[in-house]
Amino acid sequence: MAVSGYRTQQFDAFLVAPGTDPTAQRVGAVPSGIANMCLDLPEGKLQDEAPVKTYQCNNSSAQIWTHNPADGTIRIGGTYCLDVPRKATTNGSKVQIFSCNGGYNQKWTQLADGTLRGTQSGRCLDVPEFSSSPVGVLIWTCNGGNNQKWKLPS
Repeated sequence: MAVSGYRTQQFDAFLVAPGTDPTAQRVGAVPSGIANMCLDLPEGKLQDEAPVKTYQCNNSSAQIWTHNPADGTIRIGGTYCLDVPRKATTNGSKVQIFSCNGGYNQKWTQLADGTLRGTQSGRCLDVPEFSSSPVGVLIWTCNGGNNQKWKLPS
């Protein structure tokens, strides 16, 4: 079968320019809206059910997270995800790390105001009572306060 009349000239000048991949993983600290406080894995313990807290930003390995926009996870140590235990959806539920498993309780969306909303719960990652001391993070009804704002790695 022959194809006649096909013109390639329209594609001869086709170029692909480099740009920013919107699905590329981003690695770095995750500062909160509370001055000098970052998301932290106490003592860097990479194990299921380890609590996640805020701590003074220090660029230690316990504060280096990977945000993967393609799947909505925020990871540490490659295989552990920021996780809401037992798929909890109630205010005050603690946040931990757990082996990544694709659950909606491990997926997060950054909203335009800087808050991080959990896909499973619909609630935001929260620093209780705007604490500027190390404290465990939890989920709470989104309110746009500085205690719910986070800067994901870019």
